[in-house]
Amino acid sequence: EFLITLAPALPQKLQALILRFGFAAKKVDEEGIEALAKAIPRSLTELFLDFADGTRLGDVGLKAIAEALPPKLEHLTLGLAGWVKLSDRGLWNLQHHLPKTLISLKLDCFIMSLQTKLGDPGLASLASKLSQLEQLQQLDLSFKSVRHVGDGGLSALAAALPKGLKTLRLVLDNCAALTDAGLSALGEALPAGLEKLQLFCNDCELLGDGTLAAVGGAELPCLQHLELSMSGANFTDAGLAALKLKDSLRLLSLSLSGAQLRGPGLCTLARRMPKEVKAL
Repeated sequence: EFLITLAPALPQKLQALILRFGFAAKKVDEEGIEALAKAIPRSLTELFLDFADGTRLGDVGLKAIAEALPPKLEHLTLGLAGWVKLSDRGLWNLQHHLPKTLISLKLDCFIMSLQTKLGDPGLASLASKLSQLEQLQQLDLSFKSVRHVGDGGLSALAAALPKGLKTLRLVLDNCAALTDAGLSALGEALPAGLEKLQLFCNDCELLGDGTLAAVGGAELPCLQHLELSMSGANFTDAGLAALKLKDSLRLLSLSLSGAQLRGPGLCTLARRMPKEVKAL
């Protein structure tokens, strides 16, 4: 009810709208989302809506938000974690309405539910629009614990990454179907101008040295920040030795607990460490 009350009070000349609901998101229903969507000012260039733990929400609410996205929007953040009613159809509706003016896009779809109908088709449909977002520089996607996201969805995403992308953050923890094939497709498609890369694939037990070789061996001459968090994968010294650390690198973070490392890989990594790295 509070969203129905708030919506009419929104100034119609707003440039930025930032709403974080926290635990209150549990009380939000589709009717409230639809009321808010109808009142979103068309003048916005930044929209930040965090409905994490919105257990009563799903495709209907996301469709309402998507249809209300302002035409000149530059920065979009949607916190959809816990939306157990969200499916591939919801992401199809979203991509259909993404403005081509977007510079940054952040989408959190962390859903811990065995009944979720979100997976590779939804990620692929979202990817189908990304290649058209020529101004996009920052992409942050989380599909943590979405069990039906695997190599197919990641390969579709990789093929659609905008060439001008500067920052890429992907959270795929506990996406147990992922294999080296999906990560290899990503590594081969990373834009050459990428400056910051963060990949979180913890508890993806099918990943191995092929992932480190593909992602860590990508030709990224502008890369300054590399963060790989892949605890629980089957890495060995050979995978670690395959990492190609660029001279442009300033920050390196590796979390590979559970890997079968004996020492040679670490020694190779140490010898290759760029002199300009300031944080490790």
